[in-house]
Amino acid sequence: MEWGETMISSREKLHPERFEKFRTEVFSLRLLKPHERESGDEFREQSEKAERDLHILELGFRDPDYIADAIRISDTLTSLLPFTKSGRLKTEVKKICGRNFRILEKTADGDDLFLKIRALNIAARLEGKKSSQLLEKKIDYLINGYRESLQPENKEPFQFYIEPLVKLAENGRGHARDQAREALMRSFYNPDFNPNCRDPNFRFGFATEAITRRLWGDGFPKLNEMIQTALEEYGFDYADYRLKCFGQKKQAPEKYHFRYTEDAALRLEKAGQIEAKRPGITRQYIKALQENLYQNKVRTDDFVQAIDNYYTRGDMYHSAREELADITDLNRKQIDKFIDSWKQDGKISFIRGLEYAEKNLQAVSKLEAEIPGICRILNKEFNICDFARYPKRLMLEQYRLRDNGDIPYGIAIYPYLDWNGAFYLDRETLDKFHGQLDGRYTLRVVEARMVSDAVKSLIRFNKRYAARISFALVAGHGKRDGIEFSGADNRILLSEHLTGPGGARIADFFVPNPTVILESCSTGAKKGIGQVLSRVLKAHVIAPTIPTSLTSLNAEYDKSGQLKLSAEYAGRNSKSHYSAGRRDE
Repeated sequence: MEWGETMISSREKLHPERFEKFRTEVFSLRLLKPHERESGDEFREQSEKAERDLHILELGFRDPDYIADAIRISDTLTSLLPFTKSGRLKTEVKKICGRNFRILEKTADGDDLFLKIRALNIAARLEGKKSSQLLEKKIDYLINGYRESLQPENKEPFQFYIEPLVKLAENGRGHARDQAREALMRSFYNPDFNPNCRDPNFRFGFATEAITRRLWGDGFPKLNEMIQTALEEYGFDYADYRLKCFGQKKQAPEKYHFRYTEDAALRLEKAGQIEAKRPGITRQYIKALQENLYQNKVRTDDFVQAIDNYYTRGDMYHSAREELADITDLNRKQIDKFIDSWKQDGKISFIRGLEYAEKNLQAVSKLEAEIPGICRILNKEFNICDFARYPKRLMLEQYRLRDNGDIPYGIAIYPYLDWNGAFYLDRETLDKFHGQLDGRYTLRVVEARMVSDAVKSLIRFNKRYAARISFALVAGHGKRDGIEFSGADNRILLSEHLTGPGGARIADFFVPNPTVILESCSTGAKKGIGQVLSRVLKAHVIAPTIPTSLTSLNAEYDKSGQLKLSAEYAGRNSKSHYSAGRRDE
C-alpha cells in the first residue's frame, strides 16, 4: 500500500475549505486554558464540533497533500483526549490513528524531524503492540533527541521527547524499556547528559514524576539520594522566586526554609519497600511534599510529623480511629463522627488534611490526659469534634462550667465544614479573647452541621442555663446572605431563616441588645445577613463586608463593668457595624 492511502472505502474527496475549518476548530481546543478544557462549555462545544467532522481527518490522511496537517491535527487531538468527556471522540480518534498507523510509521522514518516526533507522540498515546514496537524501534532517536533538547543552546522543548520515553519506561519490554529508564535517570542526576540537573526546581519536578510513575528501576537508590539533596536546596532563594511569581510581599528567609531532618522526613527508601504492600502511598506522599514545597507556607515540624505518621502508618484516618479508641472512651458511632468531621477540613489540600487530622489527635490526647472522658462529654453536649480549633484552657473551662447556669456567657457557633481549614487559625485569637473575659463571662463553643443543630443548641442552652446569651461569635464560610455550616441547602443559614417566626423566637434566647460578631465572608455587606440579624435580634452586629479573615477579637470592661466587644478583619474598610438593623457611620 502506498504512503498516503488508507483502508477506508469512502470515495469522498477532501474539500480544502472544510478541512481548513476543521483544523481551526481542533487547534482552538488546544489553545483553551486547562480549566476550560476540563469543564468549560467552550471546550465541550468545540469537542462536539470536532466529533461531527472527524471524517475530514480520515480524508486528510488519504490525500498526500494534507498528510502533514492530518498528523498535526492528530497530535493535538490525542494530547487533549484526557480532558474531554466525549467517549465517542476518544474512541474515533484512536481508531482513525490506528487505521492510518502505516502512515505514522512512514512519518517516523521520514526526514521531517518535527513531524517525526509528532508521529511518535501519537503512537505513545495509542494502545497496542504496534505502538510499542514503533517506539522500541526509535529508542535511540528518542534518547538522542531528548538529550539534545536538554542542552542550554537547544531551544527545542524536552517535552516533545519525554512522553514516548515515559511510555516506554512504564509499559515497554526488555532492552528498550531499560534504555528509556536509564535515559530518564541520567537526565535527573548526570550533568553530562543534562546540564540543568543541578537546578532543584527541575530535579524535584522530575523526581516527582519519576517516583509517582515508578520509573526508577535500578536507579532508585540514586534517585533517593538526589531528591534529598534537591529538597535541601529548597530554601529562601526558591521561595523568593515563587514570591516574585505570585507577586506577594517578600518576607524573612527563615519563614520559608524547609526543615529537612533525616529521622523524620523523606523516607523514600521505605517508600520503595512498602509501595507493594500499599499501592498508591508513594504517589500521595510525593504529592503532599510537592504541595507543601510549592505553597508559600511556614515549614514546620508539625508538617514533617504529620507526613511521617501517615507514611509509616498508612491510611491516616484508619490510624486515627485506632488511636481514638485507645485514648478515649468514645463509642464507635462517635469515633466515626469525629473522623468524618476531620475529613471535611482541609479539602483544598491533601497535606492540610493530614496536618489537621494530626492536630486534632494531639488536642484530644492532651485533653484526655487532663480529664479522662472530657471529649466524649463535650461532643455529646456541645457537638464538638474539631478540638484543635480551640485552646485547651477554654475546653477545660467549658467542661468544668457546663452545669453552671448562673455565670454570664457568650456562645461561639463553628461549622462542621471547613474546606480550607480557615478556622484552625482562630485558636490563638480565641485564647487571647478568653483571657480577656477574665472569668467574669465564659464562652461556650458549639459546632453545627445544619441550621437545625445551631437552633437546637440555643434551645437547649435556654432550658439549661438561667442566664441568657450575652454575645455570640458565628463562624462559617459565607456570602452576603448566608453562612455555610456544611454545604447543602438545609446547612446554610440564610437571611430568610431569620425573617420568619423562628427569628423572633431566637431573639428570646439573648439578653437585650446583645453583640454578635460574624466570622463569615461578605456577611456585613449592605442588606446582607448581618444587617438582617441585627434587626431581628435588635443587636449590635460586627461583620466583614468582603472575603477576608478575622485577625483579632477583643473584650474589655468599661468603668461600670459593662463588657464591650470589638473585632478586626484583614484589609482596609473590611467591616460594617449595625445596630438594630441600621448601619453605624
